[in-house]
Amino acid sequence: MAQEALYMISTLSQKCYTARKDEVSYGFPTLCDKMLTLTISIRELLLMGQDDNALCLFRVFMEACELGVVSLFEDNFTEYIELQDDPVNQKKFWSRNIAKGNIYVVLKKILDSIDFPEDMKNSYINVHRQRKDYISGSIHLNAGSILRGSTVPSYIHKDYFVSSTLGHVSLQAPSIYYGVLDELYYFSLVLTQSVRAENIPNLFRDMAEHNEYRFAIKSLLYFQEVYNRFDDRIVELIETDRE
Repeated sequence: MAQEALYMISTLSQKCYTARKDEVSYGFPTLCDKMLTLTISIRELLLMGQDDNALCLFRVFMEACELGVVSLFEDNFTEYIELQDDPVNQKKFWSRNIAKGNIYVVLKKILDSIDFPEDMKNSYINVHRQRKDYISGSIHLNAGSILRGSTVPSYIHKDYFVSSTLGHVSLQAPSIYYGVLDELYYFSLVLTQSVRAENIPNLFRDMAEHNEYRFAIKSLLYFQEVYNRFDDRIVELIETDRE
């Protein structure tokens, strides 16, 4: 469900960028596509029991969520990141606006600009930051998976091995699954709240001209409704796994 909603937003934003390349930044469509790819990749890795590798991708996924929000509201954001001919200024921009926790200052300003609820704003930034720090210290191989592989002898082709997609599912898998859902939930909240705000992003103004726009927003709202029904259970599973 979350992937379907993200897919619709991604394809719709790609349409808008293709139609008005000179006026619309490609940052948000590209990052949405990256988030979608990462969610699928994380799921496949977890099915193969590769939770260490899934954690690494989850860390990248969280950064993509951050940059996705920023790129939606900052028109020049993508241009600054892509300063290939000016690496000095590119590094300065990255250090000033993204690295060393500076991204949270930028996120807070954006959430303030769309009248994001105060309690949810603090929860979003604080939980996101804690989760990101937690994952950063947990991406090394652990004793439970250091010798784990995902290849098994082939039943069809003698002397060949194949990759097993129904292998070892670790106890860490649920927290990664629900962590991804939690990040997507807050990401979707920012998108739906920005639609209600006075300073609606330019990209969303273009998206509103397409027939799929209303259905895409409804999909986000439906995902939020379903998530809220199971929110307590999700938090319980995440905290249990951390302990």
